[in-house]
Amino acid sequence: MAADDDKTRLIRSGSSTSGTDAEKTTLIASSSPPVIMDTGERTQMIRRPVTSRSDISSMVSTSNAPGESSDDPVTGWLIVVAGPGKGQYVALGEQDNQVGRGGGEEPPRVSLDFGDNGIARNNAFTLRYDPRKRRFKILPGGGTNIVYLNEQALDAPALIDIMDVIDVSETQLLFMPLCSSHFDWTDTFKADDKP
Repeated sequence: MAADDDKTRLIRSGSSTSGTDAEKTTLIASSSPPVIMDTGERTQMIRRPVTSRSDISSMVSTSNAPGESSDDPVTGWLIVVAGPGKGQYVALGEQDNQVGRGGGEEPPRVSLDFGDNGIARNNAFTLRYDPRKRRFKILPGGGTNIVYLNEQALDAPALIDIMDVIDVSETQLLFMPLCSSHFDWTDTFKADDKP
């Protein structure tokens, strides 16, 4: 079995039965959602079943995505409410979450790779969750675009709260925290039993 045989593939109708495997199917990378264009052809997506923890590990990207390890539970989400990727969301973890579109040598912890090339690759801004103070802050990043928090230019670190709006390039994000003064993962687990 070839290394690519266990990955998700996009199979288009009308593909010839002769030729190489690559001519018949398109391999979809597991680290980003597939983009399927309406060409009038019938398209079928086939996913193999996940049967073990090693199957899950092989599908997770090598970036430091929140929720990837048991030491970093989800603390909140950014939801795209306008612009490319409308309706999509990304998870946030504890401590610093550098947000960018990805594609650079050092990927951001949180990737907004939904087609807005105006977002800085590695650090458009940072969202920081402080588990001791149980609050989030947003910090300016190193991108060339101005980031706005609730229609005000983000020139210095600022507290961010539920339903606050972040504008970067053509993308508008809604901030939805899970952790706050009302809940933190330390409330549910002893120090020895982190999730």
